[in-house]
Amino acid sequence: MTEEILRGVYHCKQDLAPYWPGEWTAINVIVGERIAIVDTGIPGGESLVWHVLDSLGRSPADIVAIVNSHFHGDHTGSNGALRSRTNAQIMIHVLDAPRLGSGEIEGPSAGPADVALEDGASIDLGDRELQIVHLPGHTPGSIGVYLPDEKALFTGDSLQARGTAVQFIASYADPEAYVASVRRALALDIEHLVPAHAFAPFDDSHLHGPDVRRFLDISLDHARELDELIASLARSAETPLNVAAIASEVCARYGFDATSPMAVATVDAHLRT
Repeated sequence: MTEEILRGVYHCKQDLAPYWPGEWTAINVIVGERIAIVDTGIPGGESLVWHVLDSLGRSPADIVAIVNSHFHGDHTGSNGALRSRTNAQIMIHVLDAPRLGSGEIEGPSAGPADVALEDGASIDLGDRELQIVHLPGHTPGSIGVYLPDEKALFTGDSLQARGTAVQFIASYADPEAYVASVRRALALDIEHLVPAHAFAPFDDSHLHGPDVRRFLDISLDHARELDELIASLARSAETPLNVAAIASEVCARYGFDATSPMAVATVDAHLRT
């Protein structure tokens, strides 16, 4: 499904089946005099972009920037297919650039990034500008893309509330960096927040008005809650527990019988800090 969620911002939801049935990832088409794509989904995502352009009477050549919020394959899988018909540069934060193309879900290779982004970088669309906000934690180079004229922040997986329905546990590799990123987002002038997935307890991947602050507050509270829970489980065990065992206990507390690899990674990150 594709909808215009803000002026000139088209939010395309790409089904993630068979990888994660019932989930989607968002591809955002930001239209000005020139056009930028924020995240490209899994292979096949380019068809959603072409549909938007056709409906607007715009050319693929109008796309000048393909911005990846981080290196994971459900955000970069259509990079190659999109660049093959455009003049666009592929852009990703300098810390994630070496791992571009190493995600588990990849389409035709687009090669290395053309632009290694840093915090504060801007992308000129003629009558609009995008600003890069470094929001590490999920990955070292996770970013937000800020659209000042709409006070909108596109966050990929950088901020996660209580995680997706896969586990209801936020997924990050560095808890301290993640909390700092949530705090940074709280300090920004944001009226619209556009993550890449529906993060619980929200059922959509674009949030507006009071829901923006609520999402960020939940993200912060959840990270603290996880830290306390994981520490408590590790201390109270009669015999030392390995990471997988603690992750299983954490998932059980949130109502999940199975333990996802993402949950194990988050627990491991907390135990290492």
